[in-house]
Amino acid sequence: MTGKAQGGLQEHNSDNIYRAIFENSIDAIFITTPDGSILSANAAACKMFGYTEAEIIKAGRSGILDLTDERIPGLLKEREKTGKISGELRYKRKDGSIFPADFTSTVFKFEKGKEHTITIVRDISSRKLLENNLIESEKNLRALIDAVDDSLFLIDPEGIILLANNKLAENFGKKMEDIV
Repeated sequence: MTGKAQGGLQEHNSDNIYRAIFENSIDAIFITTPDGSILSANAAACKMFGYTEAEIIKAGRSGILDLTDERIPGLLKEREKTGKISGELRYKRKDGSIFPADFTSTVFKFEKGKEHTITIVRDISSRKLLENNLIESEKNLRALIDAVDDSLFLIDPEGIILLANNKLAENFGKKMEDIV
């Protein structure tokens, strides 16, 4: 950083910088206690979950997490042990809809050594939908390729077979995994 850039940052109070990050993030940010009480939620969290901040605080962790997600106990145990976790969990909105999200959660010490956590949540519904569509398209392509009565294969410029149908394997008396 240049001296000029450092001076500019030094002029700002670190509390103001953190507040600006909290308020302007496009991801949901929660300040919580390790037991699941929510102390604060940013505007992105309110928008993502469909609650006001007061409603999120009242709901607590159990109000926004899909408690049927079997990964929760292990992740909480890991966070207790290491102080931080990240992964994917299912969350629930005010309207009851469940959605997948990537999250990170870190324990930190605050006023008089009290432990708090910061949890950042990113809705990955669109990404999951695209992944599922891609898987479905691949299944359809595989079914189409295998329905062809002739040997069919796709090779790359180096001559490596990337994709082949069952008829090709049958004609050469090989297993599919030996061909592709």
